[in-house]
Amino acid sequence: MSPSPHPNPLPPSVETLFAAALEKGTPAERRAFLESACGDDEALRREVESLLMAHDESGSFLEHA
Repeated sequence: MSPSPHPNPLPPSVETLFAAALEKGTPAERRAFLESACGDDEALRREVESLLMAHDESGSFLEHA
């Protein structure tokens, strides 16, 4: 078995939801998608939202650098 490239990889469901949410055009579309995809799992939704915020902030940081 080959070692994982990341010491603590995210669960596939978080990665999958994150990637799918990135494809949505607007924050409203992302919210609607996550409401539907995460259902009652608030922890999962918060995790994906956190990743999306970090992604958005890193993009804007790089644009201004």
